[in-house]
Amino acid sequence: LLYLQIARSQKCRFNRLYFGRKMAVYCSYIYWEALKNQEFGFLVELDDLLLEQAQLEQIIYSGSTTDYYTILTDIAERCQYLKQKIIPLLPDEPEKFQLFKDILLDSNFWYHKIDFDNARLEDLGMYQNWTLDYILSNKEAVYNGIHTDVCLEEILRENYEVQAYKDCYVSPLCLVIMLAHRVDTMYLLTHRLLYLQIARQTNCVMGDNITEELIEQYCSLVLKEAKTNELLGFPQHDIFLEGVVLCGMEGFEELMSAQWRRKIRNWQTVQGCYTPEDKNLDSTKRRTTNIIEFGCADHTTGLALASLAVNLKYIMRSDI
Repeated sequence: LLYLQIARSQKCRFNRLYFGRKMAVYCSYIYWEALKNQEFGFLVELDDLLLEQAQLEQIIYSGSTTDYYTILTDIAERCQYLKQKIIPLLPDEPEKFQLFKDILLDSNFWYHKIDFDNARLEDLGMYQNWTLDYILSNKEAVYNGIHTDVCLEEILRENYEVQAYKDCYVSPLCLVIMLAHRVDTMYLLTHRLLYLQIARQTNCVMGDNITEELIEQYCSLVLKEAKTNELLGFPQHDIFLEGVVLCGMEGFEELMSAQWRRKIRNWQTVQGCYTPEDKNLDSTKRRTTNIIEFGCADHTTGLALASLAVNLKYIMRSDI
C-alpha cells in the first residue's frame, strides 16, 4: 500500500484504476486477517498494523517538511480507521485477550524515538550448520513446552499501570524463559526481544542498562539469523521480517539493508499481499498461519507492512 502511494506521488505511469483496486484490496487484507483469527495470533497480526501506524505517526508528528507528508497522513488515518472497525469485533475471552487489546493495540504504546546508527551490532557471522529442515521446523515461541505468551501477559499485568519508573516484576519462570543467559533462535529469540521492548514501554526497569544491553545482544543474534536465512534462499520470510521490524525499531541500521528492502518488495504478490513462503512444503513443516483471500498469509502481510514502515522511517531519517 505504501509502495503504491509513493509511486503515485512520483507520477509513475500506472493506470489509476490499478492503484485504487490494489489499495482497497490491501487494506481489506488487514481487516479480514483480524476477523478470521481465533487464537492469540489475531492480536499479533493487528499489532503489526499498529506498529506500522506508530512509525508513520512519529514521522508525521516530527514536523518533517517532506513531500510525502500528505501521503503518510493518509496512510496513518487508514490504519486508525481499520483499527476502529476491527477492535469491536475481537473477542474479550480469555481474559488475557482484553489485556492485550487494551494495551498493545494502542499505537501510542509503541512510540519510541529511533536513532539509527551503524556498526552497533556484533558481527557473529552465520550459522554454518543450519539446514532448510532446521529453519522450517522451528515454528513456535516455546521454551521447554511453555509459550512466551505467559511472560508477555505477566509483564503487562504487573507493570503497565505504573506511572513512574520502577523495578520490573519478573517471576522466576519468566526470568528463565526471557532473561536467562543462553543463545535462542527464531521465534523464541524474537519474542524475548519483544518482551524487553514491552517492558521498556511500561516504564519498568530491569537494572542499569540491562534492557538496552540485552536488546543489542538479541539483535546481534537476529542479524546472524537473517544472514543465514539469506544464505539458504530465505526459506522463512516471517522470522526474517519479524527481525527487521523489531531490530529496526531499535535503530540498528544493519537490518535496514537496501538489498533486503528490495527482497521484501519483491515478495509482494500482484494482489498486494504476501503468501506463505512454505506453501509448497509438507504440512508438518509449515508454520501455522491463517490463509485469507488470494492465498495470502495474514501474519506475513502484517509483518511486511510494519517492516516497510520502519524502512521508510530509516530512508527519511535525514528529514526527521
